[in-house]
Parts: sequence; C-alpha cells; structure tokens
Amino acid sequence: MEPMNDHLQSGARSPLSENHARRVLATVKYVDELLVQLQHLGRGEISVFEGITVDLTPAQAGYVLDTLTAIRQRLLETLERCGVTLPASRQTVTWAMQVMLTMVDISLSEMRPESMRGYGALDTGYAVAIDAAIEDLSRLIARLKQFLATGLGEDLETRFARLERAPVDVALLTTLTRIVRDRGLVELRPALESVVERLERPAFEIAVFGRASAGKSSLLNALVGMPVLPVGVVPVTAVPVRLRRGTETRAWISFADAPTIEVPPATLVEFASEMQNPGNARRVTRIEVAVASEVLPSGVVLVDTPGIGALGTSGTQEAYASVPHADAGVLLIPAGVPLSGDDLALLRALTTAAARPLLVVSKFDLLPPEDGSTFLDYARATVAREFGEQLPVAPVSVVGKHRYLLELWFAEAVQPLFRDSERLAERALRRKVAAIREAVATALRSMLAQSVHASAPSAPREWRALAEAGAQQLVAARAAIRQAATVVAEAQAEGLDAAAARLAAAYAQEQTIDAEVEVDRAIRTLVDGASRDVREQLEELRATLLERASQLSEHAGLQPPAPDDLHVDLSGMPLLPAGPWLAAPVRRPHLARYLTRGLQGRVRRLLEAAADPRLSIELRRYAWAFERWAEGAYQRLARQYDEVIEPARGTLERGESEAGQSLDLDGLRADLAAIESFIA
Repeated sequence: MEPMNDHLQSGARSPLSENHARRVLATVKYVDELLVQLQHLGRGEISVFEGITVDLTPAQAGYVLDTLTAIRQRLLETLERCGVTLPASRQTVTWAMQVMLTMVDISLSEMRPESMRGYGALDTGYAVAIDAAIEDLSRLIARLKQFLATGLGEDLETRFARLERAPVDVALLTTLTRIVRDRGLVELRPALESVVERLERPAFEIAVFGRASAGKSSLLNALVGMPVLPVGVVPVTAVPVRLRRGTETRAWISFADAPTIEVPPATLVEFASEMQNPGNARRVTRIEVAVASEVLPSGVVLVDTPGIGALGTSGTQEAYASVPHADAGVLLIPAGVPLSGDDLALLRALTTAAARPLLVVSKFDLLPPEDGSTFLDYARATVAREFGEQLPVAPVSVVGKHRYLLELWFAEAVQPLFRDSERLAERALRRKVAAIREAVATALRSMLAQSVHASAPSAPREWRALAEAGAQQLVAARAAIRQAATVVAEAQAEGLDAAAARLAAAYAQEQTIDAEVEVDRAIRTLVDGASRDVREQLEELRATLLERASQLSEHAGLQPPAPDDLHVDLSGMPLLPAGPWLAAPVRRPHLARYLTRGLQGRVRRLLEAAADPRLSIELRRYAWAFERWAEGAYQRLARQYDEVIEPARGTLERGESEAGQSLDLDGLRADLAAIESFIA
C-alpha cells in the first residue's frame, strides 16, 4: 500500500476537537513515514548510503511486509472510527517527482564551496572537484526534469496494437518500444510517446517559436483572422496553446491535478499568460482552442509556444517540449534584432526532430526598406553559415500597409503546407520513426562494443578520471567567464582610473587631449578585453572538451566525435551603447605641469564629478546583458559536450554495472538484427 496522503482532512462528524484531530493526524503521518521506511527495508530497497546489510530471508521479508500492511490497515480503521477521512489525491507522480528533483537540486547547491565557507578553508583542488561534481549532477537532474515535463505516457505497445491503419510500420514501433523498455533506453521514451500520440490523433502541427514578445500570438491571430490569443508588450504566453478548426470558437483547459474544463475564449489570458499564470502556477498541461475559421483547414493544428529566453518564466522548457510534436516549426526573428544563440539552438532542435523549419522576420514594418533588405541578407547568411545550407527567410508584418507581406508569405509558404498536410504529416512521421530506429540501433551497437572494450581492469579508473577532468575544466572555464563579466560590471571605476592616468600624463606635458574620448576609449578597452577573454576561454574549452570526448569514446570502443560536434556559439553578443559619458567638460588643472604629486588623483576626482549618471546605469545594464550572453554561450557548449559524451559514458557505466555478469550478447544481436530487418 502506498503511503498516506500528507493532507488529511477531518470528517464533518468527527468526535475529536480541532486540537485533538491535529494531534492524531500528526501522529498518524509520522507513523506512516516510519512504515514506508520499514517497507523499503523489508523489500531490500536499501541505498548504499544507509550502511545497512540485508539479513532477511525471502520468507521472513514476506511476513514483515504482510504485517506492515496490516498495521497500516489498522491505522486507517482507527481514523475512520475517529471520523477522519482521507481526501482524494491532488497531484500526479510526475509532478511530485519534478518537485522533489527541484528540492534535490537546491540541496545539492548547499554542497558548493561558497556555501561551506563558514566551516573553514577548503583546499582549492577539492573545491573545484566538488563544483564540477555538482555541475554534472545538476545537468543530469535538469535532463530528467525535462523528460518528466514532456510526459511519460503508458503502455505504448497496447496503444500501438489498437491502431488499425497507420502510415508507418506498427510492427517496427512495437519492436522499438520493447527494446527501449528491455534495454533501459529511457531517453527515447518521449520520442515514441510523440509518435503514438500523432498516430492516435492524426494532425499536421505547425508550431510557432521565438523569443519573448517576438509577435508569435499576433501572427497566429492574423493567420486565423480573429483575436483569439492574448497579446501584450510583456511576455504573454506561459503555456502552449493549440488552435484547430471548429464549427464555433471554444476553449478547453487541462490541468495536472484537476479535470479538463471548458472556458470562454475571452478568459484564455487567465490561464495562458505569464502575468496571470506566472511560471504556470495553475499547473495547466494543455490549452486547446477550436476556431471557427475558414482559413484553417481540418487536420491542421497551429501551436502558439511560450517565448524562449524570457527571464522569470518557464517558457524555454515549455517551448522545447513542443519541438518533438511539430511537423513544421516557424521561427520568428524580430526585425533588426541579431539572431541569438537561443534562436539558433531552437532551429537546430527543429532540424534534429525532423520538423520543417520556416524562418520569418516579424515586425518588418519597423525597418526602412534599405535596412530591411540588409537584415534579410544577414539572417540568410547567418543561418547558412551555421547549418551549411540555405533556408528561406521571409519578412512579415500584421499591421497597416505592410500586411501584404503576411499574405504573401501565407500564400507561398503556409498554404502549400495546409494543402499537403496529410502527405507531409506522414512524411514527417516516417522521418521521426527513422530517427528513433537509428538511435536504438546505435545504442545496441554501443552495448555490443562495450563487451569488447570496456572490460579491462584499469578502464573504470581511467575513464572516470577523464570524465572528472572534463567536468573540472567546465567549472574552471565558467569561473573565468564570470570573472570577465565582473570586469565589465566594474568598468566604470577601472575605466575612470585608466582615463585619469592618461589625462594626467598628457596634462603634465601640456598636451591637448579630449577627456570624453579618453573615458570612452578606456571603458571600451575593458569591455573589449572581457569579451575577448570569453571568446578565448570558450575556444580553449572547446578544444579541451573535444579531446576528452575523443578519449572517452576510445575507452568505450565508439567512434570519436567530429570536430564540428562541439562549436562555440558567440552570436547575440550585446553592444555597449555610445557615449558621451561626461555630463560636463573636464579642463586641465591650473599649473598642471608643476603638480608632480597628486595630479592623477585630482583628475580622477574631476572625472568622477563630471561623469554622466547614465554611465553607471548603462554599464550595469550592459554588465547584466554581457553576463547573460557569456553564461548562455558557456551553457550551450556544456550541453553539446554532455550530448557528445553521453553514449560513451552510458556504455562505460553499463560495462561497470555488468562486470562479472554474462552479457546477453545473443539477445543484443537479435534485437539489432530485428531493427535492421526493417531498414529498406
């Protein structure tokens, strides 16, 4: 029996007073927690950290578990006699797991060296090792949380068996599902879930992605011809909203802990917006709107996703969870704003998920004609450089005389998708299944390879040392990058010091020199130096991590990563606004040539007094943007490294766990042969 719900409520006719009931409930809750621990011990579910040895025979364990079940039943009967009832469950296992993982992440942060300063000095080497271990654990926890957020699904094989007609081979899907389950390839479960959902509810999905306030909701409102989605100047969409054709406009909201409800479409903002549902506090899992639109054909679904990269929102995670389900993805780039690393990462995710990418420059009416043409060329060149192929980039606008751009794009790019939606959906589904099939086959080949290469006695120590070295280098690089960001944050003081030194030297020689120019030059020198340090740190880190990944692959008996598997993405670097930074002129002090002492300090005080208050504000704003940019570039490289080493690491860990056990080589070969038999 599962543990009792933490939240018990008193029945209406309880003979106990409120204080009595509170004491009874607290005691029962504590006893229930002890019973749960006893059940884990009786089943032999003991963590290595507990230091407990199992000494129960199977028969003894069975008696213990039966008795514990009887004790819990007696507890329930006691509560019933006291008039206390248990409420219905109000949360799902996946939601509880995500909350617990968040608590695990917070607890791990308390092990970081900066959190243990009060316990005394810590050796620098150990501090780096601890930080590296925490970083590695945090990224692993983040992956698991993202997996849980996409939905675990249930009994895929049964659901596949119910499908009478499908555009893909159901036998292949059933085989893939069995192998994923039997071989522990849990990372492929969400992709299979996406396929079975698509087969059960065939539709061609066009998802609209982009940074916060890029105009996604406005674009979709214009496409369907009615203002059904909330729009605003701040990040609005907090939960993906699905639009489909209906006979009348209606809206439904699904929750993680409550039944689906129908709401008036005008109230969508209460559930879909970041302002009224911050961080999805209402635990909305799905919003679906039927639109009475002649433009939207049956079988086509438009998806409005939350903005990526918005501070204080969970939009990025929600947006990426929509990628596996999309047949086509529209990426909006605000006119005049350079493509960011987040834009390119999402575009890369779409292509990896076999979704057809469509690039659109939104709010094109804000650019003059000559700037608009230049920006389109820039966007096309950037995408071609990053992906090695030309992708169409179209301008759109939903206002005024420029609305014809939306209509042109709709006719040339969107309507063909609508007309061919069924054919394109089948093609996209086949691509997705082919990608899953190849991933499973690669995992099976890796398992077979490790049986030959990962059994040497020294292999565990060697590969773990390599993995730890890579993790420590990530932490060291992150510290250096953060130090560069600190230089930017302190640029005003250091810049004025440097400018004062140059001005004082010139004044002492009675040379003419522009204080404004010197202040601007000194501050930009510091900022340029910081950005150069970040670039050099990331390039050096990339080379080191690529070497570590190659070494780990060699230990696992796998192919080494290609050089372009790891790349430094420095796009979207912020620019420091132009001056002037002095609100008043700074003149050479009288008799400066004779002031051999204190001249630099005096000039420094003059600069401080003349500094424009905007300088401090702009530098703080820029320092925040710079740190965010540098951290984003680091995180993208760290994610690439994790993805590159995961197959090797999984193979080596699997080899350690199966050391001394006979591997099911025949079974692995049979599974691989079964997968390859479906390849045309």
